[in-house]
Amino acid sequence: MKVITLIQPWATLVALGEKRIETRSWSTNIRGEIAIHAGKKVDKSVFDQPFYSDIFRKYSITPENIITSSIIAVCKIVDVKRTEDLTNVISNQERAFGNYSHNRFGWILDDIKSIEPIQGVKGMLGFWNYEDKGRTDI
Repeated sequence: MKVITLIQPWATLVALGEKRIETRSWSTNIRGEIAIHAGKKVDKSVFDQPFYSDIFRKYSITPENIITSSIIAVCKIVDVKRTEDLTNVISNQERAFGNYSHNRFGWILDDIKSIEPIQGVKGMLGFWNYEDKGRTDI
């Protein structure tokens, strides 16, 4: 399965279904099911911002208990759009969760499902492959 690594807390926000668009500086032709990997890096500054802290409090997530170095969700990439085409049609929350500056791309995610974390998995840049024949949810 194709996997993409996201810095925390963005990976968790996807796994929770709160973030449904992943913004990147590059497009992709990949469509269909992918896995979301929570990288080992955590942007702790986000937890202090009021907008985000309300969401994290709702789920009892802190910088100390957030899952890292693990595959935590599966979802589908159903479309990719230029950020310029998204900025006027997305919610304020979605806008806050991504970088919608010009010349970037928004990967539209759907059918998001959290899974029992596959821990101790090292992430990589770009898409990478993961196979676990013992797991039926990935």
